[in-house]
Amino acid sequence: METQVSFGRCQCGAVDYSIHGEFDSFFCHCEDCRLNTAAPYAAWGRVREEAFVLNSGRLKTFNSSAGVSWSFCENCGTSIKYANDRHLPHIDFHLATLRPGIFINPKFHVQVKEKLPWVTISDNLPQFQRWRRD
Repeated sequence: METQVSFGRCQCGAVDYSIHGEFDSFFCHCEDCRLNTAAPYAAWGRVREEAFVLNSGRLKTFNSSAGVSWSFCENCGTSIKYANDRHLPHIDFHLATLRPGIFINPKFHVQVKEKLPWVTISDNLPQFQRWRRD
């Protein structure tokens, strides 16, 4: 678990946020994360919802299904956070939106069952077919 106060932002700088408290960090290989990021997998931090503080700007939210939302900068479209009612009271935020100089090493991989066939995981981190409880 990471414990520092961390700061992040969107590409245009309109959205600025901070994370206060401990959070997990991980890679997700699910199709939803790939479509959200247009990348082969996403790097996430998971924090208690009240620890995510929006300091400036506005987030627009897309509900992909019941109880699942993706929030992004209304100006530039940078994806910032993900919420799933099944994970409350925690939300996820994109580690790649943290400001330069904040180094977080993800600790494990989830949703490996959905990994793209051309992606090779060679970092020796724990891998879970779905979530950490499987």
